[in-house]
Amino acid sequence: MLTSENEEDQEKEVEEVQHDQNESTESETFINCAGHVQYLKSKLREGEAIIKELESAENINEEYFLIKLNEFAKQVKESSNNLLKLSSKVLEKLESSKGDIEENNEDTTLPLLDPGVRSTSLTENQKMYLIRIGPHQPILQQYPSTTRGANEAYKHSRFNPAWFKEYPHLEYSLSKDAAFCFVCFLFGSGPGTEKADSAWVKEGVRSWHKFKSCGTKKQGKLAAHFSSEAHKSALFSYAHFAKASGHVDVLLDKVKRSALIQEKEDLQQNRRVIEILLDITKTLGRQGIAFRGHGGDDDGNFKQIVQLMAKYCPELRHWLNTTRMRPYHVTYLSAQSQNEFIELIGREVQQRIVQEIKDAGMYSVMADTTPDVSYKDRLAIACRYVDKIGQPRERLVSLTEAKDKTGEGGATEIIESLTEQGLDLDELCFQSYDYTASMSGRFNGVQKKLQDKLGKSVPYIPCLAHRSNTVIEHSCKASPIVTELFNVLEALFVFFTGSTKRNTSLQESIQSMEVDNPLNLRNLSRTRWTARAESIKSVWNSYEAILDSLSNLERSDDSSSALGLRAKLL
Repeated sequence: MLTSENEEDQEKEVEEVQHDQNESTESETFINCAGHVQYLKSKLREGEAIIKELESAENINEEYFLIKLNEFAKQVKESSNNLLKLSSKVLEKLESSKGDIEENNEDTTLPLLDPGVRSTSLTENQKMYLIRIGPHQPILQQYPSTTRGANEAYKHSRFNPAWFKEYPHLEYSLSKDAAFCFVCFLFGSGPGTEKADSAWVKEGVRSWHKFKSCGTKKQGKLAAHFSSEAHKSALFSYAHFAKASGHVDVLLDKVKRSALIQEKEDLQQNRRVIEILLDITKTLGRQGIAFRGHGGDDDGNFKQIVQLMAKYCPELRHWLNTTRMRPYHVTYLSAQSQNEFIELIGREVQQRIVQEIKDAGMYSVMADTTPDVSYKDRLAIACRYVDKIGQPRERLVSLTEAKDKTGEGGATEIIESLTEQGLDLDELCFQSYDYTASMSGRFNGVQKKLQDKLGKSVPYIPCLAHRSNTVIEHSCKASPIVTELFNVLEALFVFFTGSTKRNTSLQESIQSMEVDNPLNLRNLSRTRWTARAESIKSVWNSYEAILDSLSNLERSDDSSSALGLRAKLL
């Protein structure tokens, strides 16, 4: 998808991908604004470096200085605009919240600490209060015993305070003599908690004899609950809520506030690095250059370009130099990250192509199969349409493995691919394929089966390129003279390219005879007749030099082959 034939159109399609990938739903708080300011300060330090470089330079290159200054000003302007937009939104939120204070009847009373009598409907302030206090974990000299069941082993079981250390979010209710989950009590109604056990929130759990084990090779109730997906989802909501920068503890805690500001600054720097890496990905994709080679990944084109840019880009250089300071030493340079960049940009380009087709209102489909390097048949599906400005476009929309090459199978795969891309089959107006029976057949071909499946007439237009190729191929085979001509061209190519000695002799003859516009000999192609035309042209332009080289080679070990080819040419 990244190697479109029309490079200018492709560049327009992907020029906004980087911006779209970086946009995210960001919490609009004063901490985020402070993070933007910190990032802006780091950009200004780059300006100081430019001035110092100017002051220390013996010979000033005005153009070089102005180019760097211009780029610096653009980055500062962009950062300032982002800060202005964010701060304006935060101010709007503050103003609107002031107007809602009188209408807000939120309960500000302190919640009860005992989970057995505590209300499950808590306000945000009450949740923050409970988070500061922590789980209700009273330590008693002796907890009430529970006598239940006929088995003596189950009698007189009671709560064990040692479970508090093993499970920090475990709570105990004195009023109900039951255990509760602190995290699920506060955030047990969010996404991912649909299958949660309500007993840990509402009535409590009292099966003390089953808390550590429920039988042979069975988890106890504690381990089962605190490892459940519902508890993990509630824990995620708990962590996000506690970390949010708008709460009172963050407003009052200088250490937390400073850490969050640094986190937001790092976020802006990381986004800038991702922008650079995406630009490198787009450049390699546009030029059709491989990201990695057969050897080590460190020698791949992607990493080498990153290292080159790091010499001239302070942000990227800082990112690479501080790798060890980040969790898990994240660099986004691994093969998996490169593949993800390619997938993200490819997906975005594909979505834009599909949107253009939808905006056109009607389109035609073209499809063909070809084997790839893994010897699997690939079905390439392209759509042709007219864009908003009236220009005809031809775009590749999908590339899948062709598992069924019959007319029925081909039609099914085309319909499934178009449907998967979200294209309206009612807007499909024409279809075009080659002349193979499985594609063009009037009764069992793809073009007929496609119309039967859609239940409407979709005119079939044969591919004229394949028709011309077929006519030329059969016409040439019918002529012994033309057939012999191509046999001689093939023999010449094999003869001169099969030996460095013969090829050197040909090049020397071309140089000595001063051939105008010499062309290298071209191999014949079975499907592309333009390659055969180029082969004829290359021999025609260097005809005298080829004869001279064959005459020289007649006196060597290749005398018989050279003599035979020269006789055929003459």
